[in-house]
Amino acid sequence: MSLKSIVSVACLFLMSAAGVSESHESGHFAGNSTFYWNHGNSRHGNLQNSPPAPPQCVTPQGPCACQTNQGLIDLSPIDSKDGSKPHFDNVQSGSGTSFKYNPCTAINTEACKNAAICRCYSEWYCLTVGDHSSAKFKTDATTQKLTISYTSGSFYESVVTLTCDKTQEGTLTVDSNNSPYKLTLTSKYACPSKSGGGGSGGLSVGTILIIVFICLVFTYLVGGILFMHFVRGAEGVEKIPNIGFWREVPGLIKDGGACVYQSVQCGSGGFSSKYEQI
Repeated sequence: MSLKSIVSVACLFLMSAAGVSESHESGHFAGNSTFYWNHGNSRHGNLQNSPPAPPQCVTPQGPCACQTNQGLIDLSPIDSKDGSKPHFDNVQSGSGTSFKYNPCTAINTEACKNAAICRCYSEWYCLTVGDHSSAKFKTDATTQKLTISYTSGSFYESVVTLTCDKTQEGTLTVDSNNSPYKLTLTSKYACPSKSGGGGSGGLSVGTILIIVFICLVFTYLVGGILFMHFVRGAEGVEKIPNIGFWREVPGLIKDGGACVYQSVQCGSGGFSSKYEQI
């Protein structure tokens, strides 16, 4: 095998190892899926993966955000900071009533006060059917989707099911007109996102630079050793490329440190005293 082939194989191995590491960090590899052989589908068996675990709220971050086992879900981009104009307003239920919903900021209109969800019978008459202080993230056992449940007093309860759709900014539909009122929020913001910019699936600039550096060092060492052995006929440690330079490195580092130390010492008094003498 030629030197070029050896270097190419080594670099490919490093890139593959880094790619596997990135996949582990972003949750796209075996951390979220269990791989097994299914011998029933074909004579040779097919490699399949089990369904991913449903989203589970691990750390709630207020009434409209939660760190889940799959990433952060944050509904603040589809929240209106003006409580008099909720983001989801006049959402028709099909029974002559409508709903208002604001994920983070309390709704405050003439007919709807300090609410997360209101059911309105007219422009001037609404019932608060959920407030932000009661918001709880749960995973629905049937749909396997994350929900936010709200209550208002002891009479009303509302449940908003979060449906991930990366093509939707945010739409709200009403599924039930009786308490507990059921609504579905479909949005790209209902999709878990990796914190810190993770989840892109690509190698970071730092990782690429490290891989390039390792490839260059590997090429230098392997190529240099082969050259010294086959071309120069060197033996033992003499096969290390530029062995004379590497033997001098410790002394050079020592001299550099001594030089820096002396410069600091001179700067604290030596240079100034000489300047005054001049």
